Amino acid sequence: YMSAETVALSGTSNSQTYKLNNGQNFVVNYFSPTAINIYIKIFITENLDITQKLTITNAIVALSNSLAMGADYTQAYILDQIVSVSGYSYIAGLSVSTDNVNFSATTSLTPAEIGIILGSNITFEVV
Repeated sequence: YMSAETVALSGTSNSQTYKLNNGQNFVVNYFSPTAINIYIKIFITENLDITQKLTITNAIVALSNSLAMGADYTQAYILDQIVSVSGYSYIAGLSVSTDNVNFSATTSLTPAEIGIILGSNITFEVV
């Protein structure tokens, strides 16, 4: 249990009013997470055909929203989740980014952010 004072809240502020049985209104204030696009560069040892790329891409897109708010998408997490996907053996590694400019082995999401992975944000690069 953590009090509201111990968590730095950000994101979208919301409130909802509920009417209690005694007729009083009860207002609940809460924050919705901010969706952050995750960009992924996949380094492959040889050029793959479109079917293999789509298989890998779809497996990674399925991971979107699989982690809790504030949890980071890491190279190790993503690779562990797609190890059985056709074409995996051609993957030499990957990098992730939240701005599509600065790539590294992990994201740095805040507790009020949630990572979203879109197929259009996944690229392949032969190394």
